This record gives sequence, C-alpha cells and structure tokens, in this order.
Amino acid sequence: MTRSVPRRLPAGDDGGVTSEVGLPGSTVTLIELGDDFAPADRSPSTRVRSVRRQARNAFAVVLIFVLLVATASAAPGTPRIREILNLPGSTADSLQLYDDGLYVWDNRQPVSQTQVTSYDLAGRMRWRQVLPGSGPDSSVLQTNRETIVDANFVDGDAHLIGLDKQSGAKLWDHIATYGNGYPYIAMVDPRGRMLVYEAGRNASRLQWLDTRSGTAIWTEQLDGNWSPDFLTDFTALVPSQQGPRMWVVSRTGEIRGFRLDDREDPVSHMLAGLAPGATVYDRGVTADGSTILVTDIFGTFPYRQNAVVHAYDVGTFAPRWTADLGDNGAATLCGPHVCALTNAGVNVVDLANGSVLWSVHSEVAFPIGRNLVVGPYSAPGAGPQRLVDGDTGRVITDLSDWTITADGQSSLLLVQPTRGYLGVWLARLDADATRPSVLLAAAGISTRCQATPHIIACRAIDGTMTVWRTN
Repeated sequence: MTRSVPRRLPAGDDGGVTSEVGLPGSTVTLIELGDDFAPADRSPSTRVRSVRRQARNAFAVVLIFVLLVATASAAPGTPRIREILNLPGSTADSLQLYDDGLYVWDNRQPVSQTQVTSYDLAGRMRWRQVLPGSGPDSSVLQTNRETIVDANFVDGDAHLIGLDKQSGAKLWDHIATYGNGYPYIAMVDPRGRMLVYEAGRNASRLQWLDTRSGTAIWTEQLDGNWSPDFLTDFTALVPSQQGPRMWVVSRTGEIRGFRLDDREDPVSHMLAGLAPGATVYDRGVTADGSTILVTDIFGTFPYRQNAVVHAYDVGTFAPRWTADLGDNGAATLCGPHVCALTNAGVNVVDLANGSVLWSVHSEVAFPIGRNLVVGPYSAPGAGPQRLVDGDTGRVITDLSDWTITADGQSSLLLVQPTRGYLGVWLARLDADATRPSVLLAAAGISTRCQATPHIIACRAIDGTMTVWRTN
C-alpha cells in the first residue's frame, strides 16, 4: 500500500536538505528546507567545486524551475499556501478562526473577566473588548457578517453576549435560565439568526434568536426529558421555509420538529416501536432530509449497555427498519450511510433498508464526502488510520502518520511532525481526492492546528500563532 507522506532526499553537495513532496506516479515538487529540517548526520559543506560541477548544478536549477512552471500550468487545482499573519500569543489563549479573520480570547485576566481580541487577515487588530465573566469553555462564535457571540459564566449564570463584529461594542446579554452549563448554540444563520438550546433537569427550551438584538423570535418550551439533535452540523445548512428542522425526542416517544426559520412550523408525532421511556438509559436523535434515526441505550453507564437504532421516514414518520447495535453502540449519519459504532468496531449501514454494507474494526468513522476515515482513538502512528471507500470499505490511502482536523464539510487538514519533531508537514485531503496534497513544511510549529476551508492556523511551542491562506 502506498503511504502518502513526505519523504526526505539525501543531502545535496552543499549540505542542504531537499524534501520531496510528491507521490509515485505524480509530479514531484522540491522544497528547500532550512537547517532545522536537516538530518543530524549530514555531510559538511563542500567548499571547493569544479567548474563542471557548477555548470551541472546550474543546469539542474534551470531544469527544476522549468519543471515547476510546467507543473503549475498543468495542475492549476494544486493547493497553494502563503503565510499571511504571525501573532504573539500564549498557550493559555484560545483561538477561533474564520475565513475573514480570527478572534483570540484570554482567560488569564482576573477571574471575573475575559479579554477578546479581533484581528483581520492582514494582522491588524480590529478591536479588543474586556467582558464580564470567564470559564474554561468560553468561546467566540461568528454568527453572521455583523455579530459574534461570546459565551461566559457571570456570577454563576451562563451568558451569551452579542458583540458588533466591526467595533466590538456590546449589543446584548442573554442569560440562560435553564442552567446546566452553557447554552448549546445549535446553529447560526448568515441572515442574522441563531438557534439556542437550554437544558434543565425537568424542562428545557429552544429559542430562535435575532443575533443583532438578542431577542427571541420564537421560543418552544419542552417540559420533561427531551433530547435534541446534537449530531447534525447545522452550521453548514442555510435555513429556508423548506429547509431543515431541529428534531427533539422525548422519553415518552414523542418527536417534535422545528423549522430553522422565523416561522418555526412545528410538527409533532408519537413514534411507533420505541421502548417505554422508563426502561431506557438514554435516547438520542439525528436526521437528514429523508430519515430520522432514534437510538435507545439500555443498561447503566459505565457498565454493559446495549443500543438499538430505529429509522423513520422524515415526512410520514413511518418506521423503516430497526437494528440492534450491541454493546455500547451509537449510530450517526456519515455521508450517504449510517455509521453504527460498537465495541466490535464500525458497521456501515445502508440508510434505506438497514442492511450492513461492510464492517471494520475501528473506533472512529469520520465522513469526508462519500468516503470515510477510520482508525483508533490514539496518537498518530499508534494504530492504523485509513481513508476508505464509504460504499465498500476498500482502503484508498493510509493516513496513519497524520493528525486529522476537519476544516469544513468537504476537506480535512492533515498535520504530521517532521523527523526530529522540529516542525510539521501540513497537507489537505479533499473529498474527491485519493491522496493528501502536501502544502508545506513549517519549522518550529506544533501539531496544534485548526483550519477553515481557506485559512490554517497553528501554534508554535512558545505560543506564537502563524496563519496561512490557501486557495
């Protein structure tokens, strides 16, 4: 099996090290690396060169230049990357990255404060704001072109604080009245809306908020024990009157759906075939445009638990199929299929009829287009991690040496330490690709990276943050 990882070439005549970025059968690109990427046993620089060797080296440089030009013209889709920003920082800072800028928030202020700083992609500071409250999980969320939201604990209460994106001015302060932790922001809408779920012990609520004013456009009170769809990535969806719904399911078997729009258009139904709520340890729900999946967990955590998944038609609520997942099972939608994870591994299930398409001994199934990345919950290189065909399970590429980060719905950022751990290789794997595209080798950078479809940010050990833009 071909390993799509960077390879090191022998040291050149001048002692420099050239790293080969390419794959068998593809054009090879040569990137000159600094001393930090050289092997420890490289030969000393040759001080005396003959005229013949100089001519040969000059010819090689010209040849490589011609090949690079030809490669660039022949492969216009090859990812390009350039550094656009380098910020001082601390490993205690938290970073939120977007295609039009980034936000850094610092909880090292006094206990009652959090400092938020906004930068554009030219490295210019837009604004800095000190907010009341703090918390290890506080985060900055961009909601649209006008507003961002900061989540903080203030005097024991969970708050959502809206800020003007351009000036940092405080717009509103929303207090979660059903406080079992931070409100869950299920999705944001570029039109200036967001869906917030607040959970309490015996009641919860869903609110559709205006992000500019913080006011609720609609509110749904949910009495009793309800579970919302925490698995669907609503941030990738654009709401409309015919668009997706947020589904919630109760222990009694009732399911409710609310349109992600100013007109919520609620629907409700009692699902057939579910076990009595008193016998269920936990019940979860997720859905796409055609199917609702409800998973029941039986038993007592952390002891042996059995899971059963039920599939229903999203329009009629008619039962489609039921599958017993076995010990400690869970089901989620992964691309066009269902990924059923159990102690034994992953079963990839046909969404239409519940039949098992293929299985693999794995703890992770991460969708990328129609394909999946499967592997262990472990450090890179500690176990097999592969890109496989989602329909058949056929191995496409070995990714065992890479740390993987999602950078959107259709690509993955791959990070791999260089030899000697003096930096990292950065690569990208797109949904339709069979191998990673190596972007660059970055000296002094750790594997703590995050990405959007067009921006990559990584930390150095000293806390410095470097940001790159890709095409």
